[in-house]
Amino acid sequence: MFHDLDEDTQRLLKEHGNATGWQAMAVEIADSAQGFVDSAIVEMVALQASRCQELTTEDVLDTVNSRAEITLGQGNDDTDCVSFMDGRSQVLLYRREKCMATPPDEREPVRPTAFQPKCIVVLLTYESRKAAMQSLLLAGRRLTDPVLVKLNITTTTSTNPDFVVASTQCALSTVLQMNYVRDLTNRQDETALVNAQKAVDAKTRQRDVYLRALRGLRVYDGGDELNAKISDFKARLAHLEDELVQLQKRVDELGARSTACTSSATNTCGRSSLEAPNPWVAENGEHCLGYNTKETLEGMFCSRWDSPFNIHAADSEEQHELSTDSLPFCFSAAGDGSVLSCYPFASTSVRSGDLEIKVCQELKCTHTIQMHTLPPPLTFHPSVALVRSSNV
Repeated sequence: MFHDLDEDTQRLLKEHGNATGWQAMAVEIADSAQGFVDSAIVEMVALQASRCQELTTEDVLDTVNSRAEITLGQGNDDTDCVSFMDGRSQVLLYRREKCMATPPDEREPVRPTAFQPKCIVVLLTYESRKAAMQSLLLAGRRLTDPVLVKLNITTTTSTNPDFVVASTQCALSTVLQMNYVRDLTNRQDETALVNAQKAVDAKTRQRDVYLRALRGLRVYDGGDELNAKISDFKARLAHLEDELVQLQKRVDELGARSTACTSSATNTCGRSSLEAPNPWVAENGEHCLGYNTKETLEGMFCSRWDSPFNIHAADSEEQHELSTDSLPFCFSAAGDGSVLSCYPFASTSVRSGDLEIKVCQELKCTHTIQMHTLPPPLTFHPSVALVRSSNV
């Protein structure tokens, strides 16, 4: 099924006053008006760069509309698979795994379209229109109810938007945000452990003060009054020792809980605040220029902007430079052009290549948008062996 988006786009741009274009990131199939689960009958949803109004025999020279950018059974060995024209189409949902190694699913974010979508194409699970009609009638679904497709979109605001740049920026931003949320897993335990250790240190200092005072009192040969004071100090010291033991137990428990977590494809342990800080927050806590909008253009978030490589992707000479002189930074959200220093050992600006794959596996990077931001060989085969040869 083809649906031309010209009228929808005009309405959308009117509703969003400063919008100059839009890009789709995810799709959801809504239930029909009578409550029929239409998601069960949709196999594929995609967008294309050309309009798709139905043409007549008189429109053979039409260069605006096309139904050849997304086709079924052309260009593939399997005639059941859909063909997508590179640069002119974007898959949002595809449930036939034999046709695509990492097919996106419903509500799963994908890399935004690198073009202004002008047509939406929907493929149902039925072999023919006749089969669809018979099956839907048998199930009791009204044929007059449309299939409702909801799109999760982002809008451009530039007068002449570059959709390729906007797509890349939005994809990177989405990955950074998704990974940061996963990094926060167990972060409360880390904070609790730090606070518990601070409590132990404070209680230890307090205990030591009483211990020194008690040792000083013992050097005097006093009467009943001094002996009573010494007894009070001993009782208070014993109480402090008991409190210190309980606090240390709490530290040990929290420490054991953090070390007991093992990251895997099915378990996310998160990372410390030093290893995985907010990408849009500088080392001193100030916000980077892209903090509010989550933009990922140069200087908008913390990264090693002086080099195209992270530390683990650089040669030994550049690794030294990146670790000493070319430290990560971002521009201040104040908009005055000032530069803010970022955490030098944040893993997002250090790891690369096979380490990135390991982290991706630990963070459960199963979403298509995460897989497609890895080097090309990893788009469909995320193995360590493949990425070691393209350590970027």
